[in-house]
Amino acid sequence: MRLRLRLLSVVFRETSSPKVGTFRERETFDSASKSLVAARRKKNHTFLSTRRPLSSVVTLPRKPKIGILSLLRERFYAAKVPTLLAPHSSSQTGTLKHLKMDPNTIQTALSYLSSFLTLSFVSASTGNLLQCFFMALQGATTARKTLASRKKPFTWFKALALTSILSFGGAWFAPLLVGKPSKMLASEVNAPVIVLAFYLLFYSPMDTFYKISTTLPFTIVTTAFAQLFRAGGVVAFVNLGNSMFSAGDIYPIPVIGPILLASMLGNMGALFLKGYEEHTKNGMPWAFQNGLWCASFYHFFTNDEVGPIGIGLRTYLGALFGGEGVLMKNVMDDENFAKIIISGFMVLVGVLQLPAFFGPSFNPFNPLSKFVVAILGIEDRNARIINEGDRVVSVPSTKSKKKKSKAE
Repeated sequence: MRLRLRLLSVVFRETSSPKVGTFRERETFDSASKSLVAARRKKNHTFLSTRRPLSSVVTLPRKPKIGILSLLRERFYAAKVPTLLAPHSSSQTGTLKHLKMDPNTIQTALSYLSSFLTLSFVSASTGNLLQCFFMALQGATTARKTLASRKKPFTWFKALALTSILSFGGAWFAPLLVGKPSKMLASEVNAPVIVLAFYLLFYSPMDTFYKISTTLPFTIVTTAFAQLFRAGGVVAFVNLGNSMFSAGDIYPIPVIGPILLASMLGNMGALFLKGYEEHTKNGMPWAFQNGLWCASFYHFFTNDEVGPIGIGLRTYLGALFGGEGVLMKNVMDDENFAKIIISGFMVLVGVLQLPAFFGPSFNPFNPLSKFVVAILGIEDRNARIINEGDRVVSVPSTKSKKKKSKAE
């Protein structure tokens, strides 16, 4: 009996040592060690220990971090989630296409956005003054950078005139297309604001204001208010063209006049400074594209009451927000909604076109335009036309050579 116990103890010592025994015995030892370590870790996380305080052993629930997005989400949506996504009936539960949005919730969410895009938090005169000032400020900044890049001497009057054209080129020349007085002559605000912005950007003490205005936060604010000014110009000139021109035989409202008038508004200054060739050498300018799309949307959505395009736009957008007519009738009218859409689009694109983000070459319409150009084969046709021009030019030269040889 004693001999058996001694043999068992020897065998136990040999198998419990990682350095002695066969390969299978070492593998058994490794697995047993891993199991023991896992058990100890589980014990330390599960049970209390007398050597450590309670807070270091028991895992307490963490408090959620409160940030700006969390506060906004809680403020606008937390209390309205059940009514925002409430189905029409119990039989339609679970189908996304039958979800109904609460008009009161939409009105609350859009009121904060529309208050900035329409500047309803200030009076009309104050809002107009803010837009004009930041528009002039953006023009003065562009004028200073343009003159600096030329590296030539300039007078203060040349810089002031350039600031005026870059800021309010459309207000100078676009009304002349329809026989109306220039907004620069009719307004008592634009000219003083231009002089103030010009002085601050060019001649402020130690260039203090210029250094502040070229910082990224200030540039974003300037761009936002300048884009709001441009959006207001699109709305005003669309309505002006709609009131001046009459409908044709094809569509129940005038289409070409109001849209093209508002599209030309943002191109008049560039045409005056650069000329036709320089302004259009790289294709359709972004200012014309932006005016064309925004003016078309606003005109059809607001002024087209009986045409199929306007009815289709209002029906489709109404369906997106919970049913036909819900958005327009219970939240805001068609005109204010269209203003918010084009203002938000122009502000967003204007900020994204800053050098700190995507740069001036950013164009949200590029994929669509490239697709249309590829489908229609426009570039190939342009190349053929250029080749035809080369052949046409070469013909007179051969004839002149023949005439010279005969004369000799």
